[in-house]
Amino acid sequence: MCAVAVQAALGHPEESAGSACRLVHELEPPLNAGRSRYRGRARTCLARPHGDSHRESELPQAYNGVPASEVRSATGARRLGIEKVGGVVCRGVLLDLLGQSARLEAGRAITASDLQRALREVGTELHPGDAALIRTGWLARFDERDLTWYEGEPGIDLDAARWLADQGVVLVGADNFAVEVVPAASGEPLSVHLALLQERGVYLLELVDLEPLARAAVSTFTFILAPLRITGGVASPVNPLAII
Repeated sequence: MCAVAVQAALGHPEESAGSACRLVHELEPPLNAGRSRYRGRARTCLARPHGDSHRESELPQAYNGVPASEVRSATGARRLGIEKVGGVVCRGVLLDLLGQSARLEAGRAITASDLQRALREVGTELHPGDAALIRTGWLARFDERDLTWYEGEPGIDLDAARWLADQGVVLVGADNFAVEVVPAASGEPLSVHLALLQERGVYLLELVDLEPLARAAVSTFTFILAPLRITGGVASPVNPLAII
Protein backbone atom coordinates (compact mmCIF):
# COMPACT_ATOMS: atom_id res chain seq x y z
CA MET A 1 0.00 0.00 0.00
CA CYS A 2 1.30 3.40 -0.91
CA ALA A 3 -0.24 6.74 -0.15
CA VAL A 4 -1.03 10.13 -1.58
CA ALA A 5 -0.73 13.18 0.65
CA VAL A 6 -2.26 16.60 0.68
CA GLN A 7 -0.87 17.80 4.03
CA ALA A 8 0.63 14.62 5.48
CA ALA A 9 1.29 11.06 4.38
CA LEU A 10 0.14 7.56 5.23
CA GLY A 11 1.52 4.12 4.46
CA HIS A 12 4.21 1.67 5.51
CA PRO A 13 6.01 -0.96 3.43
CA GLU A 14 5.05 -3.84 5.67
CA GLU A 15 1.44 -3.20 4.63
CA SER A 16 2.16 -3.10 0.92
CA ALA A 17 0.89 -6.61 0.25
CA GLY A 18 -2.30 -6.22 2.25
CA SER A 19 -5.66 -4.64 1.77
CA ALA A 20 -6.25 -1.10 2.98
CA CYS A 21 -9.72 -2.01 4.23
CA ARG A 22 -11.20 -5.00 5.95
CA LEU A 23 -14.60 -5.88 7.35
CA VAL A 24 -14.46 -5.38 11.10
CA HIS A 25 -18.13 -5.32 12.04
CA GLU A 26 -21.41 -6.31 10.48
CA LEU A 27 -24.85 -4.97 11.24
CA GLU A 28 -27.88 -6.75 9.87
CA PRO A 29 -30.94 -5.20 11.53
CA PRO A 30 -34.24 -7.06 11.23
CA LEU A 31 -36.38 -5.92 8.34
CA ASN A 32 -39.02 -4.58 10.72
CA ALA A 33 -36.63 -2.60 12.89
CA GLY A 34 -38.04 0.88 13.28
CA ARG A 35 -39.23 2.49 10.07
CA SER A 36 -36.28 1.26 8.05
CA ARG A 37 -36.58 -1.86 5.93
CA TYR A 38 -32.99 -1.69 4.79
CA ARG A 39 -30.73 -4.62 5.48
CA GLY A 40 -27.03 -3.91 5.08
CA ARG A 41 -23.53 -4.17 6.40
CA ALA A 42 -21.40 -1.55 8.08
CA ARG A 43 -17.76 -1.58 7.08
CA THR A 44 -14.89 0.20 8.75
CA CYS A 45 -11.69 1.12 6.95
CA LEU A 46 -8.57 0.51 9.01
CA ALA A 47 -5.12 1.81 8.15
CA ARG A 48 -2.01 2.52 10.13
CA PRO A 49 -2.04 6.18 11.23
CA HIS A 50 0.82 8.37 10.18
CA GLY A 51 3.29 8.40 13.03
CA ASP A 52 5.36 11.48 12.26
CA SER A 53 4.65 14.98 13.49
CA HIS A 54 4.73 16.99 10.31
CA ARG A 55 5.99 20.54 10.53
CA GLU A 56 3.37 21.82 8.08
CA SER A 57 0.70 21.08 10.67
CA GLU A 58 2.36 23.63 12.97
CA LEU A 59 2.53 26.45 10.41
CA PRO A 60 0.24 29.49 10.59
CA GLN A 61 -1.14 28.79 7.12
CA ALA A 62 -1.65 25.93 4.72
CA TYR A 63 -1.60 25.82 0.92
CA ASN A 64 -2.89 28.85 -1.00
CA GLY A 65 -2.76 31.05 2.07
CA VAL A 66 -5.54 29.22 3.90
CA PRO A 67 -5.13 29.96 7.63
CA ALA A 68 -4.25 26.88 9.64
CA SER A 69 -7.04 27.77 12.07
CA GLU A 70 -9.51 27.06 9.26
CA VAL A 71 -7.98 23.64 8.60
CA ARG A 72 -7.25 22.10 11.99
CA SER A 73 -10.00 20.45 14.01
CA ALA A 74 -10.42 17.50 16.35
CA THR A 75 -12.23 15.55 13.63
CA GLY A 76 -9.97 16.21 10.65
CA ALA A 77 -9.21 18.91 8.13
CA ARG A 78 -12.08 21.35 7.71
CA ARG A 79 -10.51 22.60 4.47
CA LEU A 80 -8.06 21.07 1.97
CA GLY A 81 -9.09 17.51 2.87
CA ILE A 82 -8.21 14.52 0.72
CA GLU A 83 -11.86 14.23 -0.35
CA LYS A 84 -11.33 17.36 -2.48
CA VAL A 85 -8.72 15.67 -4.68
CA GLY A 86 -11.01 13.45 -6.73
CA GLY A 87 -9.19 11.30 -9.28
CA VAL A 88 -5.91 11.96 -11.04
CA VAL A 89 -5.43 10.92 -14.67
CA CYS A 90 -2.34 12.30 -16.38
CA ARG A 91 0.90 11.49 -18.11
CA GLY A 92 3.34 9.71 -15.85
CA VAL A 93 7.11 9.96 -16.24
CA LEU A 94 9.56 7.53 -14.63
CA LEU A 95 12.85 9.11 -13.59
CA ASP A 96 15.09 6.12 -12.97
CA LEU A 97 18.05 7.21 -10.85
CA LEU A 98 19.41 3.68 -10.75
CA GLY A 99 20.34 4.07 -14.38
CA GLN A 100 23.13 6.31 -13.13
CA SER A 101 24.14 4.24 -10.10
CA ALA A 102 23.84 0.60 -9.11
CA ARG A 103 22.87 1.58 -5.57
CA LEU A 104 21.81 4.76 -3.78
CA GLU A 105 22.60 4.90 -0.09
CA ALA A 106 20.69 6.59 2.73
CA GLY A 107 21.36 10.30 2.83
CA ARG A 108 22.16 10.48 -0.90
CA ALA A 109 20.58 13.71 -2.14
CA ILE A 110 19.02 13.54 -5.61
CA THR A 111 19.59 16.92 -7.21
CA ALA A 112 17.85 18.78 -10.03
CA SER A 113 20.86 17.91 -12.22
CA ASP A 114 20.35 14.22 -11.43
CA LEU A 115 16.71 14.44 -12.49
CA GLN A 116 17.57 16.32 -15.68
CA ARG A 117 20.21 13.73 -16.54
CA ALA A 118 17.73 10.88 -16.00
CA LEU A 119 15.30 12.56 -18.39
CA ARG A 120 17.97 13.12 -21.04
CA GLU A 121 18.98 9.45 -20.88
CA VAL A 122 15.49 8.38 -21.97
CA GLY A 123 14.95 11.30 -24.34
CA THR A 124 11.95 12.89 -22.65
CA GLU A 125 10.97 16.01 -20.73
CA LEU A 126 8.51 16.93 -18.02
CA HIS A 127 5.43 18.92 -18.99
CA PRO A 128 2.84 20.77 -16.91
CA GLY A 129 0.33 18.33 -15.45
CA ASP A 130 2.70 15.35 -15.39
CA ALA A 131 3.24 12.97 -12.48
CA ALA A 132 6.96 12.53 -11.81
CA LEU A 133 7.84 9.13 -10.30
CA ILE A 134 11.40 8.76 -9.01
CA ARG A 135 13.01 5.34 -8.68
CA THR A 136 15.68 5.19 -5.98
CA GLY A 137 15.64 1.43 -5.32
CA TRP A 138 15.02 2.02 -1.61
CA LEU A 139 11.71 0.14 -1.35
CA ALA A 140 13.20 -2.91 -3.06
CA ARG A 141 15.76 -3.05 -0.24
CA PHE A 142 13.14 -3.09 2.53
CA ASP A 143 13.71 -5.75 5.19
CA GLU A 144 11.37 -5.79 8.19
CA ARG A 145 14.25 -7.09 10.34
CA ASP A 146 16.45 -4.12 9.48
CA LEU A 147 15.29 -1.21 11.64
CA THR A 148 17.98 1.04 10.17
CA TRP A 149 15.94 1.14 6.93
CA TYR A 150 13.78 3.82 8.55
CA GLU A 151 16.71 5.94 9.72
CA GLY A 152 17.53 7.38 6.32
CA GLU A 153 16.93 7.12 2.59
CA PRO A 154 18.01 8.54 -0.74
CA GLY A 155 15.61 11.18 -2.04
CA ILE A 156 15.25 14.55 -3.69
CA ASP A 157 16.68 17.65 -2.09
CA LEU A 158 14.98 21.03 -1.79
CA ASP A 159 16.36 22.45 -5.04
CA ALA A 160 15.20 19.35 -6.93
CA ALA A 161 11.73 19.70 -5.41
CA ARG A 162 11.51 23.33 -6.49
CA TRP A 163 12.73 22.44 -9.97
CA LEU A 164 10.02 19.78 -10.27
CA ALA A 165 7.38 22.26 -9.14
CA ASP A 166 8.67 24.79 -11.69
CA GLN A 167 8.06 22.20 -14.43
CA GLY A 168 4.40 22.23 -13.43
CA VAL A 169 4.10 18.63 -12.22
CA VAL A 170 0.92 17.81 -10.33
CA LEU A 171 2.44 14.99 -8.28
CA VAL A 172 5.85 13.73 -7.20
CA GLY A 173 6.17 10.10 -6.15
CA ALA A 174 9.05 7.86 -5.15
CA ASP A 175 9.81 4.33 -3.99
CA ASN A 176 10.84 5.50 -0.52
CA PHE A 177 9.00 6.53 2.64
CA ALA A 178 9.29 10.32 2.43
CA VAL A 179 10.14 11.20 -1.21
CA GLU A 180 12.88 13.52 0.10
CA VAL A 181 16.39 12.71 1.25
CA VAL A 182 16.74 11.64 4.90
CA PRO A 183 18.64 13.05 6.65
CA ALA A 184 18.81 16.35 4.78
CA ALA A 185 22.19 18.07 4.61
CA SER A 186 20.60 21.28 5.91
CA GLY A 187 19.32 19.53 9.01
CA GLU A 188 15.82 20.89 8.31
CA PRO A 189 13.24 18.10 8.62
CA LEU A 190 10.76 17.61 5.77
CA SER A 191 11.71 20.76 3.88
CA VAL A 192 10.62 19.12 0.61
CA HIS A 193 7.18 18.39 2.08
CA LEU A 194 6.79 22.06 2.93
CA ALA A 195 8.02 23.25 -0.45
CA LEU A 196 5.75 20.96 -2.46
CA LEU A 197 2.66 20.53 -0.29
CA GLN A 198 2.34 23.79 1.56
CA GLU A 199 3.98 26.22 -0.87
CA ARG A 200 3.18 24.78 -4.30
CA GLY A 201 0.22 22.44 -3.82
CA VAL A 202 2.00 19.45 -5.40
CA TYR A 203 0.83 16.05 -4.15
CA LEU A 204 3.30 13.54 -2.72
CA LEU A 205 3.11 9.80 -3.33
CA GLU A 206 5.24 7.57 -1.12
CA LEU A 207 6.27 3.91 -1.17
CA VAL A 208 5.45 3.39 -4.84
CA ASP A 209 6.56 0.06 -6.32
CA LEU A 210 8.36 1.19 -9.45
CA GLU A 211 10.16 -2.08 -10.17
CA PRO A 212 7.54 -3.31 -12.73
CA LEU A 213 7.96 -0.10 -14.74
CA ALA A 214 11.73 -0.43 -14.61
CA ARG A 215 11.55 -4.03 -15.82
CA ALA A 216 9.24 -2.99 -18.64
CA ALA A 217 11.80 -0.33 -19.66
CA VAL A 218 9.16 2.37 -20.09
CA SER A 219 9.61 6.02 -19.23
CA THR A 220 6.18 7.48 -20.02
CA PHE A 221 2.71 6.06 -19.47
CA THR A 222 -0.84 6.97 -18.52
CA PHE A 223 -1.01 7.43 -14.76
CA ILE A 224 -4.24 6.87 -12.79
CA LEU A 225 -4.75 7.54 -9.11
CA ALA A 226 -7.95 7.53 -7.05
CA PRO A 227 -7.58 8.41 -3.35
CA LEU A 228 -10.28 7.36 -0.92
CA ARG A 229 -12.66 10.24 -0.26
CA ILE A 230 -12.02 10.38 3.47
CA THR A 231 -13.83 13.44 4.73
CA GLY A 232 -11.32 15.64 6.53
CA GLY A 233 -8.48 13.25 5.78
CA VAL A 234 -4.98 14.55 5.12
CA ALA A 235 -3.90 11.47 3.16
CA SER A 236 -5.22 8.26 1.69
CA PRO A 237 -4.01 4.76 0.86
CA VAL A 238 -4.06 4.34 -2.92
CA ASN A 239 -3.49 1.77 -5.63
CA PRO A 240 -1.87 3.72 -8.51
CA LEU A 241 -2.02 2.32 -12.02
CA ALA A 242 0.32 2.82 -14.97
CA ILE A 243 -1.14 2.02 -18.38
CA ILE A 244 1.58 1.32 -20.93
